[in-house]
Amino acid sequence: MFKSILYIMMSMLWMGSNAYAQNAVYIDQIGENLTLTVVQDGNGNEAGVDLAAISLDGDDATVAINQAGDNNEVVLLADGNDMALDLDQIGSNNVTDINLGEFAGSNDVTINASLTGGSNTAFINVGDTVATTNATIDLAVIGDSNIVNIDENSSASSLDTLVTDVAITGDSNTFDLAHTGAGEHDTILSITGDTNDVDISQSGINATTVDMALSGSNSTVTVTVTD
Repeated sequence: MFKSILYIMMSMLWMGSNAYAQNAVYIDQIGENLTLTVVQDGNGNEAGVDLAAISLDGDDATVAINQAGDNNEVVLLADGNDMALDLDQIGSNNVTDINLGEFAGSNDVTINASLTGGSNTAFINVGDTVATTNATIDLAVIGDSNIVNIDENSSASSLDTLVTDVAITGDSNTFDLAHTGAGEHDTILSITGDTNDVDISQSGINATTVDMALSGSNSTVTVTVTD
């Protein structure tokens, strides 16, 4: 069976207060059995942006992106089943925008993302137009002033495995989550910090779980669960 393997490593060294180095990776991949590893070490790294996102189309994709530095950005669009994404960003002002299943179904999806730094922004959308099944999203954000928006369209059988686990440590966090569909919505959230704004909306037919732990003050929490 044909298997595509891509490994990209970029490292930038700079000297002087006015020097600036910026990496960029834009990938357009069509085909199955992809293994993609991107390692960026520097300041202002980019692995896909709005006008030139990482685009993956095919089943059985394994993607690992590791960025170290400030102002990192990852924009990824993917369609396909049996996808595993591992993202690790270390630095300030990071941006993460992940959209799986925008034009076709993306089933059996696993996302593990860790963002360490201040003023991070993370948008994760799974099953945009076509509902997904068996989706696991694990997001850890460590830093201040984070904005997290997860939209997982889980309209499918109540027998599917749908797990979302978000842990945030920092101040002034904003969290927004939306589930739709039938059963097994799940959501586990733990926030430690001040001035948090949490909005969780789960829908379906039965089988929904919201497990929340908040530590801090001045938090606004809105949870809506429908049958």
